[in-house]
Amino acid sequence: MSAQWFAKGSGSTAPSPKDTSYASSASRRKSLRNRCLNETCLGFFSALANPTRLAIIENLRDREMSVSELAAALGQEQSMISHNLKPLERCSLVFSETRGRRKYVTANVDTLGGLLSLVERHGKNHCEHYGRCPHQR
Repeated sequence: MSAQWFAKGSGSTAPSPKDTSYASSASRRKSLRNRCLNETCLGFFSALANPTRLAIIENLRDREMSVSELAAALGQEQSMISHNLKPLERCSLVFSETRGRRKYVTANVDTLGGLLSLVERHGKNHCEHYGRCPHQR
C-alpha cells in the first residue's frame, strides 16, 4: 500500500473505504502508471518481435556496421534493413550516425547487453530445447 495516505494527515490509519475521492485518485494514478508501463513495454517488445530486427541486433552485438554491411550479412535489401532499423532507433535500442553517404549503426549496449544476457541465461536454465525452440513457426 502506498504511504501517500499517511502524508495526508490522516494519522496512522489508512483512509476509509468510503473515502471515494482518495480511492478514485489513487486508482487513476495507478491506471496512468500502468498504461505508461504497458505502452513502454509494448513499444519495446514490438520493436524486438521481428526476426530481421533480432538478426540486426545480433550482428551489431560486437561491432558497428553500415546499413550496406548489415544488408550483405543478412542477405536482404538495404531498404528492408532501413525499414527494420526505424523501430529499433525509435526505442533507442540502436543508434545511427551518417558519415558521408553511409549510415552506421551501433547497438545500445547499456540496454541490449543486459537484455541479451538475460535471454541467454533464461534459455540455458529454463528452455529444454535451448537454441531450437519447437514452438517456432
